[in-house]
Amino acid sequence: SLLRKKAAAVESPAEKVALHLRVANLFLEKFSNQAEAIKSFETILELDADNQDALSFLKQMYEKRRDWEKLVAVHQREIEKVTDASERKARRVEVAKLASEKLKKPQISIDLWRQVLTEDAENFEALSELEKLFEREKAWSDLGEVLQRQVAVADDATKRAAILTKLGILYTEKVQDTGRAIAAWQALLSAEPENR
Repeated sequence: SLLRKKAAAVESPAEKVALHLRVANLFLEKFSNQAEAIKSFETILELDADNQDALSFLKQMYEKRRDWEKLVAVHQREIEKVTDASERKARRVEVAKLASEKLKKPQISIDLWRQVLTEDAENFEALSELEKLFEREKAWSDLGEVLQRQVAVADDATKRAAILTKLGILYTEKVQDTGRAIAAWQALLSAEPENR
């Protein structure tokens, strides 16, 4: 309590961080109180967003406590600091997978997979995951956009035909956009002239 009061009184951010670090370690070592230690480490992150001790401790604790939303947020915070483009792409995919598997909040998963696509527009895994999410959420227009992007990146003729069929049905039955439906069916016909 005294250390927290002192941290509130000092001016220097470095001193504040050092004091909160002492508080966190006291809660861990002397009281075995992880909840209070987490609060202290969260305060440290507010003061110093790059504090590695706080980041690694919070990642461990959030995973242990199955606080997936906070874990995803910490990972995202770390990703913003990554300068290597290929590592950042890989980390974004990891976090998006984590959110899709553990977090039952489709909007967060959708946002994360969209972030993957902003850095890698042809990422088929992101397009596939978004397809599933939009289908589950009945977001038909968004699903149509994703399917069109899948058609553009599909490397296999059979796969393209399957996507075009799904796109045609989607625009015909769900979106009821005649123009787009016709375009999808014509694209399928030009790819497979014998398609019934």
